[in-house]
Amino acid sequence: MHNAMKEISTRECAIMGDFNHGHIQWNSLESVGRDDQQFLLLIQNGFLMQHVLEPTRGWNVLDLVFSSPNELVDNVKICEPVGSSDHDHIHFSKTIQTRNTSKKRWRRNFNNGKYKQIKINLASINWTNLMEDKAATECQIISKQLD
Repeated sequence: MHNAMKEISTRECAIMGDFNHGHIQWNSLESVGRDDQQFLLLIQNGFLMQHVLEPTRGWNVLDLVFSSPNELVDNVKICEPVGSSDHDHIHFSKTIQTRNTSKKRWRRNFNNGKYKQIKINLASINWTNLMEDKAATECQIISKQLD
């Protein structure tokens, strides 16, 4: 878990779950038990903020939501248990920043076409003389050469 915390401390993250550390006082970050103190130290060394301050099972704060940075999670609310669970459920908002990945697509603007000039140029070509007695593929090659 220590290695995972080192990795997490360098990134934005949110971690949530039932951690079963019911003796930690999250308002003051104090605890009596050795396991709880080690867990607190781990959280503090990972620069994680714990957002749940109200009990989630009986009088204990067991279900926790951590984030780094602090602003990643907000609007934490403790709600009634869902289904047959004996734990309250936690509702919160998570802020996600996205990068604008849309690329501008190049498109032709046919509104600015010089259609009168195109008509004049096409009308000046003797198509019958140019394409007569030729195969379709040969006509295609000839028309491409007219650019």
